[in-house]
Amino acid sequence: MLAFSGQLYPLPANEASSSVLVATFSSTHSLNGKGSTGGEKLSGNGEVEKGLLTLISSYAPGLQVCDPNGRWYLADSGFVPGDLLLLTGKALSHATAGLRPAASHRFALDIPPGTSSGGRTSLVFRLMPQCNAILDCSLIAAAGHVIPQSYVPISVTQFMDDIIVLVMC
Repeated sequence: MLAFSGQLYPLPANEASSSVLVATFSSTHSLNGKGSTGGEKLSGNGEVEKGLLTLISSYAPGLQVCDPNGRWYLADSGFVPGDLLLLTGKALSHATAGLRPAASHRFALDIPPGTSSGGRTSLVFRLMPQCNAILDCSLIAAAGHVIPQSYVPISVTQFMDDIIVLVMC
């Protein structure tokens, strides 16, 4: 975690946090595979988180995650109260030179019968880097990993702006 100390907290006295805590309720009728936890839109109703890490707690299953082979699976089917799902984001992927790829996720259309009682309530926490931080994977290179040329140091502000431009295209 020392490698990320300049990107996280404590925040300077009068600086607002970029991290977000969101509580949502979606009825099963409104999901229809188009639900959102606030990540970056992908084709096929999927999303990729933009920040460092996202923690999700829910009392009803319905969140699918895409594995490295491109298969979707229900990630929260065995959850009990207090369980958390951890998703990695694009900022963490960049800071680790892709060693921790960003997770793709979406809401499931085919939730198993008897697992949901008419809706889905979620509590989502997104850990975001400080806006003035630099995403730099030089410590990953110093640890002996080969860094692809596309992983150049970049300010968080520019990185997030670039993600927004990609989504709009």
